[in-house]
Amino acid sequence: MKTVPLRSFQEFLGGSARFSIPTDSSWRNRLLANLVYYQSNYFLIAICLFVLFGLQNPTSLLIGLGLTFIPVVLFMLADISPQTVRNPKFAVPVIIALSLLLLFSASYLLFFFIAASIPLLVVILHALLRQRNIKSKITKFIDSNRSMDNKTPMGYILEVLGFDARLLQIEFE
Repeated sequence: MKTVPLRSFQEFLGGSARFSIPTDSSWRNRLLANLVYYQSNYFLIAICLFVLFGLQNPTSLLIGLGLTFIPVVLFMLADISPQTVRNPKFAVPVIIALSLLLLFSASYLLFFFIAASIPLLVVILHALLRQRNIKSKITKFIDSNRSMDNKTPMGYILEVLGFDARLLQIEFE
């Protein structure tokens, strides 16, 4: 996997940066091109914002993180047969316990989801509103034609999410 250097502040947000609302036909290309070109800046911003939320209320963030991922891990590790789940002696107490846990931990979960959502929202808004420059268009084209061994982290994430970068059009505005 190949890393991408941080882009300068001047290029990312400074005087040379131009922002506008995308047209219906160009928003997808603009979003993907900016996500690939500014990926190091976006990862840094997302991590910094998440850490700031964590510094604001670390216990809520850690408890929310645990309450989010522990059930996923337990579900993946559990070997419970469908007959056991259908048994009311098993299902009713489990459902009551999980409902009470969810009720008493709703504030922790809400804080964690807000702390995870705001950095993503900031990144997506910047990627949508930031007009592309020639360098970002060329970088997106190069990253979309790389082999999987040579892909950047954002190129890999976009491919896992189902975006086929090879089908995207390279437009020169």
